[in-house]
Amino acid sequence: MENTFDILELEKNAEAASTYLRMLANPSRLLVLCNLIEGEQSSGELARKIGISHPNLSQHMSKLKSQGLVDTRREETTIYYRIKDVRAAQIINVLHDLFCAAPGKN
Repeated sequence: MENTFDILELEKNAEAASTYLRMLANPSRLLVLCNLIEGEQSSGELARKIGISHPNLSQHMSKLKSQGLVDTRREETTIYYRIKDVRAAQIINVLHDLFCAAPGKN
C-alpha cells in the first residue's frame, strides 16, 4: 500500500503539526494521555498512577487543556480529565502499538 502525500499541503501544515507534536513530546504528558485513553480520570488518580506531584500534574494538564487536547469536569472538589482531541487519542493508540504492544503483535 503506497501513500501519496500532497507536498504543498504538508508544507502548509508542518508548523502546526510540529507544535502539536512538541506538546506530546514530554514523558509526563504522554503518560497522562496514555492513562486517559482508558477514559476519564480524576487528577488524584492520574498523579498517583504517573507518580508526579499534584502541582506538577496541574502544570501539564493546563498545557494540554490550553491546546485543546483534554477537557475537564468538576464534581465538588474533584477535577476529572478526559481526552478531547480525537487526534491525540489516535496518536496515543499508534504509539501504544509501536512501543507498548506485546512482542510479535507489531
